[in-house]
Amino acid sequence: MWPYGRCTVSCKIFIGQFPFDEQTCLFDFMSWTLPSSKLVLSSYSTEITTDAYFENGEWTLKPGNVHHQRKPYGDDTWDHVIFTLELQRRSLFFVMNIMLPMICITFLNTFCFILPADGGERMTFCLSLFVTLAVFMSIVNGSLPESSDEVSKFGVYMCLQLI
Repeated sequence: MWPYGRCTVSCKIFIGQFPFDEQTCLFDFMSWTLPSSKLVLSSYSTEITTDAYFENGEWTLKPGNVHHQRKPYGDDTWDHVIFTLELQRRSLFFVMNIMLPMICITFLNTFCFILPADGGERMTFCLSLFVTLAVFMSIVNGSLPESSDEVSKFGVYMCLQLI
């Protein structure tokens, strides 16, 4: 039996449903050098314990699980211990500070067509809304991971509002 160790792992994030996204991360641990006949990998529990877990302000950790698999490779079998973590983004902050103001700004955008065109107020109002949308886009962009295979639907909505 080995003492406790620390591993740094990463998980691919899918942001299509931002800020209402849920992420499922699979971590597969196995021995690369010794087969199951020489090294047995197992877990004492089928659930992930959260005794050493510290709450995160942005994510909620859902109950995860652990399962053991023995897979054949070549002439031997190899033990795999697979940890499944599920994370759910806490979306209330984003709804209150980004989405609701965006809805208000989008509503105000309709007044660009109501204001008279001969005064300078219409142009000033429309440019102010445009700059506000650009600032909100930079805030949302700073909240997203730098690399992802998909685009947030909310980000697409914000881009369409600029047009």
